[in-house]
Amino acid sequence: MIHESDDFLQRLIDGDPSLGLIATAPAPRRKRFATALLMERESAQEAGVLGYQARLLVQCSLPYRQQPTNEWTRRNGGITLTLMAPSAIGLPYGAYPRLILTWATTEAVRTQSRVLDIHQSLTRFMANLGIAPHANGREIRRFKEQTRRLFATTVSTSLTDDSRQVHDMGFRLSSELRMWWEPIMETAADSSRIVLSHEFFQVITDGAVPLDLRAIKALKGSALALDIYSWLVHRLSYLKKPTIIPWDLLRLQFGSNYADTKGGRYMFKKDFQEQLQEVLQLYPEAKVTADQQGLTLVPSRLAIHRRLD
Repeated sequence: MIHESDDFLQRLIDGDPSLGLIATAPAPRRKRFATALLMERESAQEAGVLGYQARLLVQCSLPYRQQPTNEWTRRNGGITLTLMAPSAIGLPYGAYPRLILTWATTEAVRTQSRVLDIHQSLTRFMANLGIAPHANGREIRRFKEQTRRLFATTVSTSLTDDSRQVHDMGFRLSSELRMWWEPIMETAADSSRIVLSHEFFQVITDGAVPLDLRAIKALKGSALALDIYSWLVHRLSYLKKPTIIPWDLLRLQFGSNYADTKGGRYMFKKDFQEQLQEVLQLYPEAKVTADQQGLTLVPSRLAIHRRLD
């Protein structure tokens, strides 16, 4: 186990020239490396940074960019996820909804309650990730717009198993959202809250994917990297034998921004592999290789509890 001092880690983040070549790396890369050292030092449980994400939304990704329609479909094997949004609100997209979902799932698992406080709990969570959503008017609007888009969304899923049996279900993520648009109006402790729907709360409590919030913080700038990290942690947690996942299947799950052309497929592979390398800095035990066929996954040590096994 690596035992680097807190002083060394801070100097690394600050780019102290006395550290040599490593100090010349871009700031995000230095921070991810420092985070990896911290994750080596102690587990998420020991550090008190154990978070969760809804398994269904790890298996199929949200939009990365604003969509021209109010319907969104992703596929992962036998699972099909469809999101529907009111036309006046629109679909969620980008990194913020992923971070907000991580907060909601973590808070629901921790409190075992459908009622989640936005004003205190979510603001504190985002601040711990190094995000200050109330720092300026633009960020306030963006943050609250994505929160509203997310919790106004209706989710439909279809699962087809090997016997060709079909299981369909659908639900809204929340049954109530109360949120002020101006921070100055948030005077009462319970003035802003989300009440998760019974169905979504059941999805969460029946089995959420454990994540290390230090990795989420380090990857917060890339929605694709967040998706790859969450998916890889989940996929490797139950992998029993080496498995090849073709690029075409990965593009169905993660490649919504890329055209189904030779150039689009090339760019997807390039960008996916670049973000995968960032993820593997934070999950170095993951045995993953990429080639022309796709990704080869090999059973690996768990990302979570790895210091406790």
